[in-house]
Amino acid sequence: MRYVCLNCGHRWDLEDGKEDKKVRCPSCMRVTGIEKVTDAKPATSARNPWLVPGIVVVLLAAIGGGYAMWRASAPREVGEDVPERPLERDELVGHLRRLRVDARGVVDLLAADEGVEEFAERATEGRRSATEMAEGVYEAIRARASQHAFSRWSLGVPRETPVADAGAVRSWIREDGSRRRLYPLEAAALMVAALRSRGVDAMLAETWAFPGDPSPPDPSGHFGYYVAAVYENEAGQGEPRIFDPWGGHEVAPEADDVRVMTDLEALGAALTVRAIHLLVRESDPARAMEVSRDALRLDPRSPTTRSVRGAILLVSGAASEGVAELESAKQIRADAPRHQLVAGVLLAQGDVEGAQRELNEALEIAPEYAAARAALAAVHLAQSEPDLAREELERAQRIDPDLHTLPGLWAGYYATTGDLESAVQSARSAVERNPSDLQTRLMAARVYRQAARYDDMRREAREVMERVPSAQRSDMETLIRRLLGPTALESPLDEEEEALEDEEEEGDDDYELGGTSLRLGGAEGAPGAERGGPSLLDEQGELAPSGGGEDGPLLMLGDPSRLRLGGGGESDRLRLDLQE
Repeated sequence: MRYVCLNCGHRWDLEDGKEDKKVRCPSCMRVTGIEKVTDAKPATSARNPWLVPGIVVVLLAAIGGGYAMWRASAPREVGEDVPERPLERDELVGHLRRLRVDARGVVDLLAADEGVEEFAERATEGRRSATEMAEGVYEAIRARASQHAFSRWSLGVPRETPVADAGAVRSWIREDGSRRRLYPLEAAALMVAALRSRGVDAMLAETWAFPGDPSPPDPSGHFGYYVAAVYENEAGQGEPRIFDPWGGHEVAPEADDVRVMTDLEALGAALTVRAIHLLVRESDPARAMEVSRDALRLDPRSPTTRSVRGAILLVSGAASEGVAELESAKQIRADAPRHQLVAGVLLAQGDVEGAQRELNEALEIAPEYAAARAALAAVHLAQSEPDLAREELERAQRIDPDLHTLPGLWAGYYATTGDLESAVQSARSAVERNPSDLQTRLMAARVYRQAARYDDMRREAREVMERVPSAQRSDMETLIRRLLGPTALESPLDEEEEALEDEEEEGDDDYELGGTSLRLGGAEGAPGAERGGPSLLDEQGELAPSGGGEDGPLLMLGDPSRLRLGGGGESDRLRLDLQE
C-alpha cells in the first residue's frame, strides 16, 4: 500500500502485513496527517470543469496586479524635454535613468513626508489661494528662524552633515534654540515640498542678488542661494512670486537675478552641495568628481555647479580643466563670487595684478563682500603693502566676523610683520574654526615652526597625516618634510631637544612664509630653481604626477583658490597660499 505524508509531502510504500499498525512517516516521523494514495481517476477534471479556467483567471489577476504595481513604481518613459512643473516621482526617476545620473540620497529633496504634510496643513489653515498658502508656509518657516531653530551663517565651508531632503529638515527645526545650520537650498526645498503637498505648484529657484544688498547672498560661490517660486495657477504661467525662507528678504530679486529651476535642476543643486561636502569634509575628491559630473548633467547652466566642479578639478591636479570651468561659470554669470574665484586662480598663477583687477570688479558689484576684501588683503601682502592689507582685513572682519578665512589671513599678516606671538594665536583660531581643512593645519604648522614651537608643529603635521586618505599619505609625507623639515613627523620633543633643534635649523630660509603664500620653488635645474627648494612641477612647469592624476590629489583643500598652480609671474611654481 502506498501512503503520503501531508506534513512533508513524502510518499512511500508500506510492506504487506503492516497496514494494521500505526503508520509513521519515515521522513518526518509523524503519525498524524498520513493518508493512503488511491489511483487517480481520469474523470476528475470532467467533474470540475471550472477548476483550470479558474486557476488561470486567478493567475492572470495576480500577474496583472503585480504588473500594475510595477508600473506604478517603475521609471516612466520620458522624452528629452524636462517640463517646468512639479514632476511625479516616476517621471523624475525616468529622467535620471535617461541621463544616467545617480541621485540616491537626494531624489526626495522636494518630496513631502507625513511631518511635512502636517506642517503644511497647520501653516495653511484657513487659507485658500496659492499666494495665501505660500505666505502661511513662509511665515511658519520664518517663525522657526525667530525661535533660533535654524540660523544664518557665513556659508564659507560645508557643514559637517550632508545636504538633507525636506522631511529631514522639518524634523531638524522642530526644537527651539537648536540653531541648525541649514543651507538656503534646504529651507527653500522645505517650503516647496510643503506647498506641493497642499496642491500648490511651487518651484525651486536660484538667485544671485537682492536689491540693495551690498554683498552676494552666497559669498562662497559654491553652495548657491535658493528661494521658492510660487505660481498662482499652473507652474510656468505668469510671473511667480518669490519667497526667501532662509534669509527672510522681503524684497524680491530682479528678474535678471533669479532663475526658476526644473525639478531635475533642483536635484543638480543638491548634488553640487554633496560634491563640495565630499571634497572638503570627507576628503574624497574622486567621489566628489563623480557627483559633480552628475550635477553638471542635470544643470549645465548653473554657475554654482560649474564653480564647484572647477574647485574639484583644481584640487585634483587638473589645473587647466579647473580654470576652464571657472571661466565658464563667469561667462554664465559674471557676479561677485565668480570674479573672486577667478581672482584666486590668477593669484595662484602669480598674476597678482590680474587677481587685483578681478577683485576690484567683484567689489564694484558688491562693495561689502567680505571674502573679496579678505582676498584683496592677500594681494596687498603679496605686494609688500602690510598697511593696506590690515585695512582690508579689518574691514572684512567688520562685515563678517565669522568669515572662515580671516584667522589664517591674520596669521599670515602677523607672520609677515614679525609679530609671531599674534601669528601663533591666529593660527590656532584658524584650526579651531576649520579643523577639517588640511591646508589650514599646514599653515598653522608652518607658523609654529617659524615661532620655534616645534611640539605644536609636529602635532599639526601628525594630525594632517592621520586625516589624509591612505592613497595620498606618501605624497603628503613628502610635502610635509619639504615644508617643515625632515623631523616634522617625529614625536614631539622636550624643551632641551627643541632648543638644540632651534640652533640646527637657524638660518634655514629654503621656505619663506611671507606675503600670501609658502613657495615651493624648483630644485636645481627645474623650473623656478632661482626660488630655491624642491619642485612639484615637471620640466614643462606642469603639475607632476604626484600632484594629482589617477591616484587623486596631493591635497584636499577647503578653498581651491589657495592652491598655487604654477605658471605666470617670473617663474613656474606650485605654491600653497597658507593665508586664505
